[in-house]
Amino acid sequence: MILTGWKEISKHLRYGVRTVQRWERAGLPVKRVNNTPRSPVVAIADELDAWILRRTKLPHGAPANLLENRRRAHELHLEAERNKKRFRVQVEQFKKQVAEFQARQRG
Repeated sequence: MILTGWKEISKHLRYGVRTVQRWERAGLPVKRVNNTPRSPVVAIADELDAWILRRTKLPHGAPANLLENRRRAHELHLEAERNKKRFRVQVEQFKKQVAEFQARQRG
């Protein structure tokens, strides 16, 4: 997945914008669109995940598929957020239908 801009990158990594901007100087794999210091940035999610894991000291015996587990957990989190939004819309539609039904019953 391609991330565009510091907000998307920071949301993906679950750190603040200023933190990930600081990490750019430490080698965070982001690319500048126009190759100037103030141009927009893009990044590939898997590259960011791999960079974070390389910088993290994993405990002895950590599972070999840790990166894949983190990616899957992130996908599940995004899916849950989409489902939550869809559920809210359905609840609002149901409330509207109930209110219309009650108005018809009174009228």
